[in-house]
Amino acid sequence: FSISGYLVWISWSRSPTPADYIVNRALRIYPGLAVVVLLAALVLGPLVTGLPLAAYLGNELFWSYLAHNLTPWGFASYLPGVFEANPLPRVVNMPLWTIPYEILMYGAVVVVGWVGARRTVVVSWIAFGLLAAVHAWNTFDHDDPWLVGARSRYVMGYELESVSAFGSFFWSGVLFAHYRNRIRMRGAYAFIALVVLLASAPTRAFVPVAWAALPYLLLYLAFAPAMSALPDSRNDYSYGIYLYAWPVQQTVATLLPDAGAWGLSLAVSLLATTACAVFSWHVVEQPALGLKRRLTTRRAPAPSHRA
Repeated sequence: FSISGYLVWISWSRSPTPADYIVNRALRIYPGLAVVVLLAALVLGPLVTGLPLAAYLGNELFWSYLAHNLTPWGFASYLPGVFEANPLPRVVNMPLWTIPYEILMYGAVVVVGWVGARRTVVVSWIAFGLLAAVHAWNTFDHDDPWLVGARSRYVMGYELESVSAFGSFFWSGVLFAHYRNRIRMRGAYAFIALVVLLASAPTRAFVPVAWAALPYLLLYLAFAPAMSALPDSRNDYSYGIYLYAWPVQQTVATLLPDAGAWGLSLAVSLLATTACAVFSWHVVEQPALGLKRRLTTRRAPAPSHRA
């Protein structure tokens, strides 16, 4: 979520209008999501379900899966009769539960950009501070009765604990984006950040340290000279891997129940997930992103990053 915050804020700053930003975010997230949800429900489900097709299509879980996962404020785990005998039974695509929180942060960027106007840095600090305070309180005081209730408290479908956890890291990334022209990416600094992060892992200081150290480390890796020496590729398979890895592994567990978690099972899962990610990028995501020019106004000049 930190890197997401960094990249999404840059997307906001590059967008000539809020409408352009919203279109850009929708084109990046929704087409790939919609396709993986539809493929799971309409292709994978009928192939591996233990129910007759008519019973599968008429089951409430089928329609719930589509309705919740095709909207930005819901998540449903199960399809009827699917993956019921797996070691992790029934869950079709667990990672999708984080997408509504990602979209919530996209909306928060619009609010901060409008409300903050020329003071977006100050408002971003306020947003980070509030979310970080709630998350730190939740992390440090596990016995507080209010927090026990907050962990299961939902507002408009969003769990408050998850909002503070994801949101605090998202806005730490936004702050890095604000200061990207002042932050120096140095190997020595990255090494110190890594040591401090690892040292804090067994302590309660881990989360506050991670707010600063984790995005720095990830950005250092992204902008490191070794990375710039790699061949330039405009193909981004990361989102496709995120979308397809879980259902692919669940399918492999169903079709090869005796293969175990490693060896053949891992090899097949890696190959199939990569193939699905390549399909998702070239057939769905990249063509969708190509619609930006038709649906948005002319792009503003991109701000530079000084490493």
